[in-house]
Amino acid sequence: MSQFYLETISKKMNTTKKYLLFILIIIVFINNSKAQDASFSQYYSSSLYLNPAMAGMEPTVAFLSNYRQQWRSIVMPYITSQVSIIHPITNPTGGRNLHIGGVGLSLLNDLAGDGNFKTNGVNANGAYNLYFTQEENQILTFGLQVGVIQKRIDYSNLQWGEQYNPYIGFDATINPEVGVNSGTTYADIGAGVIYNYVGFKKAINPVTGFVGFSAYHLNAPNESFYTSMVAKLPRLYKAHGGINILIGDKFKISPNVLFMYQGGRMLFNSGLYATFNLYEKDENIKTLLPSELIFGVWHRLKDSFIFSVGVNNETYTFAMSYDVNSSNMRSYTQGRGAFEVSLSLRKARDKRFKRFNTPRI
Repeated sequence: MSQFYLETISKKMNTTKKYLLFILIIIVFINNSKAQDASFSQYYSSSLYLNPAMAGMEPTVAFLSNYRQQWRSIVMPYITSQVSIIHPITNPTGGRNLHIGGVGLSLLNDLAGDGNFKTNGVNANGAYNLYFTQEENQILTFGLQVGVIQKRIDYSNLQWGEQYNPYIGFDATINPEVGVNSGTTYADIGAGVIYNYVGFKKAINPVTGFVGFSAYHLNAPNESFYTSMVAKLPRLYKAHGGINILIGDKFKISPNVLFMYQGGRMLFNSGLYATFNLYEKDENIKTLLPSELIFGVWHRLKDSFIFSVGVNNETYTFAMSYDVNSSNMRSYTQGRGAFEVSLSLRKARDKRFKRFNTPRI
């Protein structure tokens, strides 16, 4: 048997193995991705993607943003980013303004893998606050979200079996018959509710808390790239809650939990933030120096440990976090996971309104 023939057979076997591995990866990716929406470790900084009712919880105009990059050590990094703006709605009553809700607008961009699988979304949010007591310290907030999602894939960056040439291997000059659309666009609807207990007097109410529930893709939109096939996006359910515990005048801890369920798959986050006051605030002095230092540690069950640090002022919050992988993928990622930064900007708070009890990062 000639050397040339042996080399040709060897090349074919190696190429076949590569395509089999590629197919396996695609199958795993499809099975996993159909039950996964883009998510953030600093999920309270991307509040409109946590719960549409969060649009009613900012007492002043707020701008929120996140940037997340993950899996850079093994593949082209997955990059997810969002920007949101929230504007409160007030109603003059009894000689003062009552914070009755808010409206919000959010934009999402998600880029995944070599195929440049892109997801772009724009969502409009509205929320209404229902007060249970005259002291306005128990609030039930209802929220609704309506948006449009577009998903696209760039096939030019992918390699197909049809492009295999037995003599030279991969041949980029061969145009494969992909047979699917390059994109799809659909409407998306979500809703949520949050109960919030606000402590007005720290000495009497050192512990305050909140609990919420939200549901996304209520209209079960069709996200299939095939015109002749229907692939309904599974509904995404989120339950979240937490408490704020004041310890003295300069220290606060905020244990929080998040549970997500979509398409038979579950995700559970638990952890806490610790907030340290750096100096005594003077209401008459405005400064850009941070007034609080925030540390956080989380565990995403069967996935990763999350560490975060941030600084806070009445007009801004800046934070960074890092996910250390603890799943079966850690042998491929060397424990490295995702890096995320967030920036929130807010107008100085009107002293007539109290910010609801959610962590700043």
